[in-house]
Amino acid sequence: MSRRRLKGRANSATIVRGVLRETLWYGHQPFRHVGRQRYPVYAVVDNKGKQYRVEAGDEVLVDRLAAPVGESVEFARVLLIGGEQGREPRIGQPTVDGARVLAQVVRHEKGRKVIALRYKGPSQTKRGHRQRYTRLRIQEIHPE
Repeated sequence: MSRRRLKGRANSATIVRGVLRETLWYGHQPFRHVGRQRYPVYAVVDNKGKQYRVEAGDEVLVDRLAAPVGESVEFARVLLIGGEQGREPRIGQPTVDGARVLAQVVRHEKGRKVIALRYKGPSQTKRGHRQRYTRLRIQEIHPE
């Protein structure tokens, strides 16, 4: 089996037997596709200034939300809806009217530790940080 690595900083891609296999990385864990349709409807949603491309069944890591585990969350800021069979992608200006995405909170997580060391003179300063994330499972995409 021949494998070829493609260049990329945030994403990793591999060509296996002429087919591009791509793994997207969000935060510290790979993006997982749970269930796929033949022509999946996808959406680009905006949450806290960050944009995420989602499909029904996907799990996405977003910045920490104040919702408890198991609760449903609705994204009303849908910037694009695409993948509907026989239709062109609808781009909102700035959002698509009436479109919404429903997701369920799976769990709350912490990102990897980021440690910054600063040396100045005879002393050093050490600071650390761990980003908080919420893992969401996309349940439904309502185009209208």
